[in-house]
Amino acid sequence: RSHMEEFDSQTKKLSDLTGMKYYKFAEACTLEEGTFGNGFLSRIPITDCSVIHIPEKDVDKSVMFYEMRCILKAKLANGFTVLVTHFGLSEKEHINAVEVIMENLEEEKCILMGDFNVTPDNKVIAPIKEKMKDTTVIMIAQRIASVKEADRIAVIEDGTIKHCAPHDELMRISETYRDIYDSQMKNGGVVNE
Repeated sequence: RSHMEEFDSQTKKLSDLTGMKYYKFAEACTLEEGTFGNGFLSRIPITDCSVIHIPEKDVDKSVMFYEMRCILKAKLANGFTVLVTHFGLSEKEHINAVEVIMENLEEEKCILMGDFNVTPDNKVIAPIKEKMKDTTVIMIAQRIASVKEADRIAVIEDGTIKHCAPHDELMRISETYRDIYDSQMKNGGVVNE
């Protein structure tokens, strides 16, 4: 069995567990540890799917850990296009990823999701924010600093939304949110390992 089949199998297992009948896996790279990429699950049929590799131009691979990245581009039966990505760690990788996203970000019915490895105020994602300025943005984050300025933040416990409010209100009403915030601020705003 190939690495791709293994990860298709893993994505299928998640599909089965969540009841999301349709799934795709986009292979970005294969390293000693295994195959890495982006997975996507959907209740809506996926009519087309492609893997768009993010170019490695001007990336200094000797400076820090580096792995090839990609975008999974899925077309759904309801007319939506979904782009799934996971940015690398260096600024040049971010710039390369943003260029590819901008080439593939559609004007309407487009969902962009993934781990961007940047804070919302990072200038490198400004072109994406500008193009999507009149849209709804849903962010999933481990760092409260990344979402603190959002209009509403959802606190999810055991798969259930327990609270949904702005930061200041959550600090008053949600013990879980307060605990996470206090813990992260003690560590300079980073997630505990």
